[in-house]
Amino acid sequence: MTVGKPTTNITWFVENARFQVVLVAVLALLVASLFSFLVSYWITRPIKRLTGYALAIKDGERPPFPRLDRSEIGKMGEAFEKMQEALEGKKYVEQYIQNLTHEIKSPLSAIRGSAELMAEPMDEKQRSRFLANIHNESLRIQDI
Repeated sequence: MTVGKPTTNITWFVENARFQVVLVAVLALLVASLFSFLVSYWITRPIKRLTGYALAIKDGERPPFPRLDRSEIGKMGEAFEKMQEALEGKKYVEQYIQNLTHEIKSPLSAIRGSAELMAEPMDEKQRSRFLANIHNESLRIQDI
C-alpha cells in the first residue's frame, strides 16, 4: 500500500515562503544599510568638525572650539585645544624674546662702538661725549 499526498499544497507554501524570506532579507539589508549610515555619520561628524577646527588654526584663525560629543573624539578635541593654547603661549614667548633681543642689541652695539673709538687717541671733549653715550646706552639697557 502506498500513501501519497498531492504536492500542490506544499509547492504553494514553498513559493509563498520564498517570497517572504526574500522580502525579509531585503528589509534587513535596508535596515542594516540605514543603521550603518547613521553610525558612520555619528562617528564622522565630530571628526569633520575637529578637522575644520585644526585647518582654521593652521590658517592663523582663532575659531571657537567645535561642539563635540563625550566620546574619545571629544577627548581628542580637548587635547587639540590645549595644544593650541600651549603653542600660542610658546609663540608669545618666542616673539617676546626676539623683541627683547632686538632692543638690547641696539644699545649694546652703540656701547661697543663707543668703547672701540675710545681706544684710539682723541681729545677730551670727544672722549667725554663717548663716555656719556656709553652711560646713556647702559641706562637704556637697564630700563629694558
